[in-house]
Amino acid sequence: STYDTTLIAFNTDVRIDDARNARLEGQLLHNAEAPILTLNAADLKLDADQWALEAPATIVAGEKITVDRLHLRSTPRAGAEGQEILLEGQLDMAGEQDARFSITNLDVTTLSEIAGLRGLGGILNAEATLQGQAAAPRLDGVLNLDLLSFGERAGIIDMQLDYDSLRLNVDASINDVENNSLIVTGYLPLDLRMATPDSTTGGRAISQNLDRAGTGSIDIRSDSLVIGWLLPFIEPSLVNRLDGALKANFTVRGTAEAPQLAGRGQLVNTVVRSPLVGVTYRDITANVLFEDNIITITEASTRTGDGSLDIFGEIVLEDLANAQLDLIIRANEFLAIDTREFRSRASGILDF
Repeated sequence: STYDTTLIAFNTDVRIDDARNARLEGQLLHNAEAPILTLNAADLKLDADQWALEAPATIVAGEKITVDRLHLRSTPRAGAEGQEILLEGQLDMAGEQDARFSITNLDVTTLSEIAGLRGLGGILNAEATLQGQAAAPRLDGVLNLDLLSFGERAGIIDMQLDYDSLRLNVDASINDVENNSLIVTGYLPLDLRMATPDSTTGGRAISQNLDRAGTGSIDIRSDSLVIGWLLPFIEPSLVNRLDGALKANFTVRGTAEAPQLAGRGQLVNTVVRSPLVGVTYRDITANVLFEDNIITITEASTRTGDGSLDIFGEIVLEDLANAQLDLIIRANEFLAIDTREFRSRASGILDF
């Protein structure tokens, strides 16, 4: 790198390993009003993917942040479409927003491995736009992930979000390989304002506050969703097998301080294997009722070897962050831990 009083020019190589490295070349012009970063080149190698900056990009970070078309594109692999990431527009804490972010045909496998989510793969497409005044921003976004679990197709995740007037509207679905689905629709109170409406000096940041925004309403429906799609999102040392299905039809309404629940949920034919404790939990079933602020577990049970564990009772929500438990747990020769170092079985009744 070379330096003078206001200019830093850089040409930097970053190496993670033989299959993952990057080269960045550009300059940073530093002044009191607004530092300006110019990125002339960005070459990235992520396993089989070769990424490059489409054209020089400029980022100005002053009272407002401006990005002049930061556009990364990968060289198409044989039999696959090219991948793209694009960020452009402006973010003004005291003025008008006009920003866009998009992801096209991104293979998430390598990034998932870097993040520690081994087994998570698939093709991601997403787009989000932010517009409006700092005191009244509007956000629109869509996401589609064709999900792979350890190289096998696991389902499709679709999501559409839009935010306006202190409300985040949600329309999301998960469809497994057997075409069963989980659908989440409704709205959440959320304060994403970057300035108060009467702010005249400099855009004062506002924390995300559910109380200010009001009530919410979420509906969750699942016909018989195979839950194995969750496996790549879980650390393999904790869980390396997950079978079963979720049936649900319930709503959550009200505020964070006074939630109102209604409906029921059921977990059937479930098996969970945990290498951490060396145990496979079989025949897991659960039946749950939701009414007002009370979650009633009418039945929850599992078996390990010749042993069993049963749970029933109530969970009373004082608010969404605090709950009172009134549960009974009955264990009969329940194998809790079975590792080389330690083996534990439990029998008895616990009331709490």
